[in-house]
Amino acid sequence: FFLDFLLLLMTAAEEKERCGKGIYILMGCAALLLCMTRNQGIYLIAGTCLFVLILCREKKILLTLAGAVVCMLCISSVNTHLLHIPKGDAREMLSVPVQQVARVLHAGDEADITEEQKEAVYRVIPEEGIETYSEWIADPVKSYVKTAELKKDIPGYLRLYLQLGKQNPGVYYQAFDDMVSGFFHIDKMNSEPLTFTWTFLPLTEKWGFYQEDLLHLYRRVLTGLVDPDYTHARPVLHTIQPLLVIFQPVASIVILFAALAAAILRRKRTVLILCLAGALYFLTMLLGPAALIRYAYPLMLLVPLYAGLGFSIVSSWIRSRRSAADNKE
Repeated sequence: FFLDFLLLLMTAAEEKERCGKGIYILMGCAALLLCMTRNQGIYLIAGTCLFVLILCREKKILLTLAGAVVCMLCISSVNTHLLHIPKGDAREMLSVPVQQVARVLHAGDEADITEEQKEAVYRVIPEEGIETYSEWIADPVKSYVKTAELKKDIPGYLRLYLQLGKQNPGVYYQAFDDMVSGFFHIDKMNSEPLTFTWTFLPLTEKWGFYQEDLLHLYRRVLTGLVDPDYTHARPVLHTIQPLLVIFQPVASIVILFAALAAAILRRKRTVLILCLAGALYFLTMLLGPAALIRYAYPLMLLVPLYAGLGFSIVSSWIRSRRSAADNKE
């Protein structure tokens, strides 16, 4: 849905004079489906709306994106008040700060923290929660967070978080790096089941659905990168060893920011908006509880789009340079 949304957005922005109402309806539907299938989807659409407002101010696009956000808010309101579907716990958005604070307490005497600060932390994260600390995933500690206690004094706990960070910048950085390093070095991701089973979720025949395993080779390659003992992947790894970097999330990150840099340098506003939307997703990806393929997967699916946009910008620049040189001659 993210890929569909960006393609429709690009079409509406670049061919606005030839586009009918249908393109905006499709774009609004893709935006709404994106919001409904990813928790951070509404922030992606709202952020993209802001980028459009700043960079090109296309009224039809702005109204379409704003309409998608409003529709999503209405759906959420219906779910909460009429269908009585409980909202997710606010602690789900606190993976990074919870992990950093837990790392400070877990470090023991190596960390700079007062007894008063410890007591304040324990009111929100009990000591038994700190003991479950794992450097690569925030969920164990996060499950112990007392959201009600946190909401009693949000400004006070925010100050505490910033104070601990000022006192222990290295610990905060290491906690964050341990959580996100898997996106840049796939072999630093956690175990195969959590990394891949939750990405390539098997479909059963329970509801009459059948799965055609079209991505089995891709999964075997990725699994082998994380777990060298994964016997089924080893023959594949030996065969295509030099090309394995293109299967890693870091390739999509590099291509995204290369396209973003090209768009800035050549002042391509539409491409800049598309790349900023991807960069916004990348930032939300880093706020998750662990480095997992399923978080990076939407960005990996955008590789052909961003590679194509970057190539288009560079090739047009080369052509313009050649044309200028020919004119001088």
